[in-house]
Amino acid sequence: MGPESETPLIEMRGLVKHFHIPHQGTLVAVDDVNLSIAKGETLGLVGESGSGKTTIGRLILRLTEPTAGEVLYNGERISDLKEKEFRRLRPKLQMVFQDPFLSLNPRMTMRNMLRDALHAMKLSRADRERRVDEVLEIVRVPPGLVDAHPEALTTSQQQRFAVARALMMEPDLIVLDEPVSNLDVVGRGEILGLLHELQDRLDVSYLFISHDLTAVRSVSKRIAVMYLGRIVEVEETDALFARPLHPYTRSLLGAVLYPDPNAAAPTYELSGEIPSPINLPIGCPLFSRCPAAEMECSGWEPQLLEISVNSSTRPVACRRAEEMLRAGSV
Repeated sequence: MGPESETPLIEMRGLVKHFHIPHQGTLVAVDDVNLSIAKGETLGLVGESGSGKTTIGRLILRLTEPTAGEVLYNGERISDLKEKEFRRLRPKLQMVFQDPFLSLNPRMTMRNMLRDALHAMKLSRADRERRVDEVLEIVRVPPGLVDAHPEALTTSQQQRFAVARALMMEPDLIVLDEPVSNLDVVGRGEILGLLHELQDRLDVSYLFISHDLTAVRSVSKRIAVMYLGRIVEVEETDALFARPLHPYTRSLLGAVLYPDPNAAAPTYELSGEIPSPINLPIGCPLFSRCPAAEMECSGWEPQLLEISVNSSTRPVACRRAEEMLRAGSV
């Protein structure tokens, strides 16, 4: 699902990832996910910890191999390419991690780290230096920091260099895995602003993975909501915030802190904790927590239903979504 236009940059079809946990069973990390990311688009991916968000990013980048399904890049199936074949595409698919310090080599200066990112490309020394200077200018790094080691930098400065490293290979997609969750308010604003600027300038696509809905809202064109390995709702950002349909989406938005004290913040609470993704029961996985659940929901196999909202349709994995929408309760 995604914008109906040219071939998506990234397309996931029936993506599944299971992990065998010794003496426990099968952990379902990703379960039949169908999503796309358009060229130059930011897709936000939200959900509680353990919902499978990071696994989706790792599957796209081939850091984890899928159990079933496929990933396409510019229409080419890449999920089962041999490593040697995939190597030619790897520079175009990059990742920025939650903790920048752990992703940086403490023995290298920032300049050498950026040079090292170009190792796979057969460039002359002059061309490597030219590319390093070009990226440093793009991300607006102060000259005095480029020859420092990671421990000499603030967390936001480290993350700025992590973004710079991802840009070195001129990627088409950057997977951003909780990129601002370790930052203070000032650093968070700086990195989010930088991501906006880079997308406007370079037309790069982002998969923005986060549990921070305010951050996701500020950068994303569309948002996909994930619960226990499944996508439960996908919509344009403004429309999703204005009228969430899935009970899980409503609960997530109900927990957002609204800066305007006069605004009517949505309230919708689930009961209990998220179930274990190991050996999930048949039926809706939200059944035991959902205030809107009926007995029929316990045996309902989750699937995305196209719900008509304001002359458009929205995929929502809830058997009661259309009924509640007609009744005006959402």
